Amino acid sequence: MFAPEATFTIHDPQGVQVMKMTGPKEIEDVITTSVGDATAIHHLFSFTTEVYSPVAASSTVNMEDWIDDSTLKVRGYGHYHGEFAKVDGSWRIEKFVQTRLRTDVLP
Repeated sequence: MFAPEATFTIHDPQGVQVMKMTGPKEIEDVITTSVGDATAIHHLFSFTTEVYSPVAASSTVNMEDWIDDSTLKVRGYGHYHGEFAKVDGSWRIEKFVQTRLRTDVLP
């Protein structure tokens, strides 16, 4: 899914970078640890993709996510911005940025 040198950056609703992960292993480890046993649901809506060449593309996707565990329930809204490259015949994520418009902590 991720290219060898991929980055995944997360910004809060104020635009402040709160996390940057580099490489598939770090991205997987951070997400797995962050989510833990919680239920995480990501709804992706109305995306726009631009193909620049047979091996390069970018996409912006509207998103809503829910994180639900025994001690914390969060609902978030925002966008994923991705840059993709075709590597060995498969599309891989090179750069992924999550920007938040709003995050609600639920009771």
